[in-house]
Amino acid sequence: MNCNLESGRVLAAVDDTYDELLFLSLLTSASSRASSAVSNFGSEDLRSFLRTYTEGDTHALPKATLRLCAWLGTQKDACAKLVAVTDDDTTCPEFAELVLSFGDARERLTSKLTKTAEHDARVAEAFEKVLDRETKLTEEKVALANQLALETTERERKMKLVNEHERKVSSLLAVIVGDARDEVRGFQNLTNANDDDQNGQFELQKEELTQGLTDLKQSLTKLREDHKTSETVLRKKVSDDEKKLKVKLEAYDGEVCSIAKDLEEAANAYETVSKSISDMQRDTETMCLEREREDGMQKKRQANALARREKILDKAAAVIQLAWKTHKENAARDKARGDEKGKKGKKGKKKG
Repeated sequence: MNCNLESGRVLAAVDDTYDELLFLSLLTSASSRASSAVSNFGSEDLRSFLRTYTEGDTHALPKATLRLCAWLGTQKDACAKLVAVTDDDTTCPEFAELVLSFGDARERLTSKLTKTAEHDARVAEAFEKVLDRETKLTEEKVALANQLALETTERERKMKLVNEHERKVSSLLAVIVGDARDEVRGFQNLTNANDDDQNGQFELQKEELTQGLTDLKQSLTKLREDHKTSETVLRKKVSDDEKKLKVKLEAYDGEVCSIAKDLEEAANAYETVSKSISDMQRDTETMCLEREREDGMQKKRQANALARREKILDKAAAVIQLAWKTHKENAARDKARGDEKGKKGKKGKKKG
C-alpha cells in the first residue's frame, strides 16, 4: 500500500514536471507568446518570465521559471489553451526534443511503477489466448483454402459448361438473326412500295385541297366586296344608335339623379314626420296615462263620496227610524193619556 502511494507521488511529480516542461517549450514559440491566450491568463509571474526570457537575463531566468512553475500548478488547463494557439514550426526544436525524451522516460517509468506480478500474469494469459486464437485462425484458414480450391475447381467446370452452352446459343442466334434479316428486308421493300403509293395519293389530295382553298379565298373576297356597302350602312346605323343610346342614358342618369334627390328629400321628410309622430305618440301615451290616473282618482273620489253619502243616508235613516219610533211611542203615549183623561171626564159627568 505504501509502495503504491509512493509510486503515485513519484508519477504525480513526474507528470507535473512534464506539464511544466511542455508549457515552457510552448512559450518558446513566437506565435504562442503573441496570442491572446497568453494575455488572457493575466498572470504577473507569466509576464515576468516572458520579459526575462525575451531580454535573455540568465541570472533572473531561474527564479522567474520557478515562480512560473508554481503558478502553473494552480492552472490545470493552461497547457491545453496554449497548445490550441501554438505553431509547431516556430517552437525551439531542442526544447521540443527534450520534452519528447522526457515524455518517453515518463511513459517507461509509469509502465515500470504500475506493472505488477498480477499484471505480468494477465499479460502471459492474454498472450496464450492470442496464441490459441492464432492457431485456430490458422486451421480455419487452411480449411477455407481447401474449400476455396474445391469451389474454384467446381467453378471452372461450370464455366466450361457455360462456355459450351454459349457457343450453342451463339450458333442458334446467328441462324435466327439471319432469318430475321431476310424478313426485315422483305418488310422494308413492302413498306417502301406502300410509301410510294401513299405519297402519290397525298400529293393528289394536296393539290385538290390547295385548289379548293384558293376557290374559297376568292369566294370570301367576293363576298366581302358584296357586303361592304351593307356593312358601311350597318356601321353608320350602329353609330347613330350608340349616339341616341348615349343621349337617352344621359337623360336617364339625370332623371335617376332627380328621383334619387326627391327620394332622399322624401326620406328626410319621412324621418322628420316619423320623429314628430313618435313624439306625438309619446305625448299621447303620457296624456293617456295622466287621463287614466285622473279617471282613477275621480272614480276613487266618487267612490269615497258615495261611501260617505251612504254612511250619511244610513245615519239619516237610523235617525229617521229613531225619530219615527219615538214619534210612535210619543203618539201612543199621548193617545193613552188622552184615553185616560176621557175616561176620567166621563166618570165625573156620570157622578154629577
